[in-house]
Amino acid sequence: MSKKNKDKISTNHADGRVEVIATSQGEAYFYIPEDSKHIRTRVTTVPIILVFGHEKYNEESAKQTAVESGLAEIADREGSIVAFINPEGESWRPSDVNSYNEVLSKFTENERIATITGDGPYPGWFERIYVYAEGSGADFVAENLAKEVLYEQQPPWGTRDATPAFITLFNNTVLPASPDPAFGQDIPIIAVNPVEGTEERLKALNEKNNLYAVKTSEVTKGFVKDIVLSTYEELSGTTRRLESVIIRVPNYEAEGIKETIEVRELSTGPIRYREYIPNDLDLDKESTIPLVITFHGGGNTAEHQAWVSEWPLVGKKHGFMVVSVDRHVERTASDMIELLEILFKEYPAIDKTRVYATGFSMGGVKTWNLGAKFPQYFAAIAPWGAGFIPEDAKEFIPAKSNPELIEQLEMLPYTLPLFYIAGGTSPLPELPSQPEKNIMDDALAFFLKMNKVVERYEYDESEDKTWGIAPTKTYSLHNEVLDFNTVVSLYPSEDNQIYTALAVDVEKSHVVHGMNSWITWDFIRRFSRDSDGRIIITKSDDGSE
Repeated sequence: MSKKNKDKISTNHADGRVEVIATSQGEAYFYIPEDSKHIRTRVTTVPIILVFGHEKYNEESAKQTAVESGLAEIADREGSIVAFINPEGESWRPSDVNSYNEVLSKFTENERIATITGDGPYPGWFERIYVYAEGSGADFVAENLAKEVLYEQQPPWGTRDATPAFITLFNNTVLPASPDPAFGQDIPIIAVNPVEGTEERLKALNEKNNLYAVKTSEVTKGFVKDIVLSTYEELSGTTRRLESVIIRVPNYEAEGIKETIEVRELSTGPIRYREYIPNDLDLDKESTIPLVITFHGGGNTAEHQAWVSEWPLVGKKHGFMVVSVDRHVERTASDMIELLEILFKEYPAIDKTRVYATGFSMGGVKTWNLGAKFPQYFAAIAPWGAGFIPEDAKEFIPAKSNPELIEQLEMLPYTLPLFYIAGGTSPLPELPSQPEKNIMDDALAFFLKMNKVVERYEYDESEDKTWGIAPTKTYSLHNEVLDFNTVVSLYPSEDNQIYTALAVDVEKSHVVHGMNSWITWDFIRRFSRDSDGRIIITKSDDGSE
């Protein structure tokens, strides 16, 4: 279970303050749990909690409502902000959806720039927008937010789904909006003392996952604290919306996974990371447990990487431990090897022949660097969503290839199995020579030579439009949840073995999907590295490699 769900909501909330936030539609009020132990550390996984009331809020009533409703306790436990939104006029109108979007613009998922003062941006994850509403505010939400809502991001990212991941209504007198076949995704809702017909409408809005509930209360005005707290544990705090699709937040305790936050002292200073160890692993048996070490994208966190990649869940199913490293961007590949050596000493059960490195975006850059500098430590690497920029490069320009620097790098005499995944529609240079040579061309130039696939790589569209080099085999995997395909291309080395796989998530942008880890593990798990540095390929149960 994630730390978020492991800690039950306490009966006492930390004291908080209210910031007055100016918007073009009027003032919003942000309740901030200043003493929350997570307010500055989680950022990229915390929900954005938005409140719509029957009457307009002011600074005093916003804080009072946060405390009396139980939302202050949720905010304290999560490290979240509770934003109280008012209508532009005296009553709620459809145009007040603009206030919803403008308040969302005050939040960021980027740990590097999030703050809890002034005009923000405040910590909050768009995939976890949780809306609470009562009275006329509930009617507004039911009619205008219980359906697809789009948010225009800054270039080059385009439009993003900002539909709430969960809505909790108190005393709504109108039905939620009818299901939209064009949207086709669930709208999870809890309705308390709703108008007649609400339950049937909620059922129609949640045909995929049945994430809805109808409850009654003797309290017919405002929020009911007991209901807010109990339903958050059971339902309303358990979802996120990934590219419109509702996905459950991981519950590691229920899955039988122990999650801990660790800090160790390296020669260059302290480093923080999270460990995910399945409860059924025998840590007393030496050299028996594979290790996956994973690295988050720029501005994200170790917790976020674990959640979105699903590596801990893959580890539970296949019997390995996962370490997700925080703030690795400011650390070197050598630092990561120092951390590995610490882990080896602390866990003699780790099988040093089966250590795998993986990461997304800036975590992918870290993974490429580990593979280039320390291939002897890894049975395979799996960078996603980024090409290769050597960490000692004088400038960091992903769209620019630097072949001279790549050619100057020392190439150690090891084969290094790799499984790379690119976003097919990403605005970032995740594919080679699209449109110009970039850091993905550099990655292929170095690692295809290292694995003896080709002596010199040059992108050739006539051979393969995606990778510029003809594969010996391709296969396609379908993501049933998100409804897209991943196409995998395989490349043989001079010994005719397949160590290199290049994959593209067709029609997907710069984003991590849980399926990435499952298909990555399916490829890399066959590889181990013996004490002499050689790669050993283990046959699967059906006899294939």
